[in-house]
Amino acid sequence: MNIASTGPGIELAFTGNNPANIYSTAALYLLTATGHPLHFGSNGINSRAILDVDGNFGIGTTDTKGYKLAVNGNAIFTKVKVKTFAGWPDYVFDENYQLPSLKTLGDYVKSEKHLPGIPSAREIAENGQDIGEINMQLLKKVEELTLYLLDHNKKIEALLEKVASLEKENKALRSN
Repeated sequence: MNIASTGPGIELAFTGNNPANIYSTAALYLLTATGHPLHFGSNGINSRAILDVDGNFGIGTTDTKGYKLAVNGNAIFTKVKVKTFAGWPDYVFDENYQLPSLKTLGDYVKSEKHLPGIPSAREIAENGQDIGEINMQLLKKVEELTLYLLDHNKKIEALLEKVASLEKENKALRSN
């Protein structure tokens, strides 16, 4: 079954098992005239969703801003996978990685009011956030914190050994 319009253009095609048909077998096509978006609506309201002329899909918006999927409103997922193209921050554990001193880090946080490499609240408000990028940066901060903790633990253990040695020495001096 094909339904076609000669006006601005709509074509609704239910294709069957006809191999001569230009469409795939057993498919449903909703097509508009060249250069016109496909609008979806409900309850008498047009454009609850749109497939624009570039193949971008908008839900709750007619302006996808060039994104393949744009949602104006809440969305829920059972799983989201973000594939990144940049290196995962395990480089933090490389022996040549220069971990900033805590003083340098403290000075930065005091002046900038956010961690280095993490966007400020203003930047997030203006540009949103890239989930893949922010996850990489947060992991980098967790890995850096782990290095700081390991270093501090090493210093604490050395101090505890020194205290035990001094207590032993003090006890020996008192018994003489």
